[in-house]
Amino acid sequence: MAALTEIYVNPALASNTGTGSIGDPYGDVQYALNTATPDTTNGNRFNIKAGTAEIMTAPLSFLTWGVAPTSSAPLVFQGYTSAAGDGGIGELDGNNGGFPIYNDGDSGVTGQTHFKHLKMGNVGTSWVMLLNAYNMVDACEIHTANGDGITAGADGDVVVNCNINNIAGVGIDATGGRVSVIGNYLANGGTYTFTTAIQAGTSGPLITRNVISIGGSTKGIRILGYYMPVLHNAILSSGGTGIGIEDASDYMAWGGICANNAVEGFSGVGGIGIKSTTGDWQMLMNNAVYNCATAYSYPDQVVNAGDGNETLGATPFAKSGADTFANRLAYFAAANTGSVWGGAYPTDLNLDKGAIQGVGARRFFLLG
Repeated sequence: MAALTEIYVNPALASNTGTGSIGDPYGDVQYALNTATPDTTNGNRFNIKAGTAEIMTAPLSFLTWGVAPTSSAPLVFQGYTSAAGDGGIGELDGNNGGFPIYNDGDSGVTGQTHFKHLKMGNVGTSWVMLLNAYNMVDACEIHTANGDGITAGADGDVVVNCNINNIAGVGIDATGGRVSVIGNYLANGGTYTFTTAIQAGTSGPLITRNVISIGGSTKGIRILGYYMPVLHNAILSSGGTGIGIEDASDYMAWGGICANNAVEGFSGVGGIGIKSTTGDWQMLMNNAVYNCATAYSYPDQVVNAGDGNETLGATPFAKSGADTFANRLAYFAAANTGSVWGGAYPTDLNLDKGAIQGVGARRFFLLG
């Protein structure tokens, strides 16, 4: 694959004008999709200029685009300030309209559509995004929905480095297949609070290096499937009555791994750090729990249960500065690691450079 063909959009123009060049950008994202010519060899990147939100009246429609993206010719939507890929944050605003920003599968154009450096939300009584096979959402803010944040519906979807907040349903619902949920920050706040921050089911999602900051009855990570690694996640509740990590399936004996997670603060009535309903974890080890009404709750038949699982006497997190997306690496840095080899602590996943940078600890286990 050669370089993507660049297409530029400036929502500040708010008009069906332009040629799509950086000097003469289109004035509307949907107009750009309706007007631009697809590059079926190398793919296209729609660069959405930072500064003014694109106010949407319907989900992004691919009716006029008419070409299904492929792995060699993907479709990318990315923010910019003055040059493509410069890290500027574009914005797609649903105007409280009751529809999603992106609904994969629109008129058969599915998969290989990627979003980066965008703020997307304010959708009212809807979810924000529905993914459906080999989509990526990278370094985006997903916010303000009286529904779910991101529903990842099929194999190959990736949600990485995102800031997900002010969501009434599930923050990331990865129940559709082999989905990678990596390095995200999910926080209650604003108008809405999650029912569950991350929910995963079916077969094979990877849930790792996520930071979850919640309260009330919100659950952190809820498992409904099998062959699922839940590794190196940091979960903090402010006196919550929910559950940090819950195995609610009957299948986690089939390759289910819960290891190197740090959970704090489910100290309200009924609050539990890590729970298995049926005892199906294949491996439950090297987790650290602090200040929960019940630290661990699982039947005796859990395979490898109790190996390195620890109830801490002090917070596992440094809590330096503010509990925000921008400061998450400092706030959730290692303070009292206990048995959590490799650290259940956040990392900055720089996919452009292929690097994983972050706070380490003493030893590494599995994906540490």
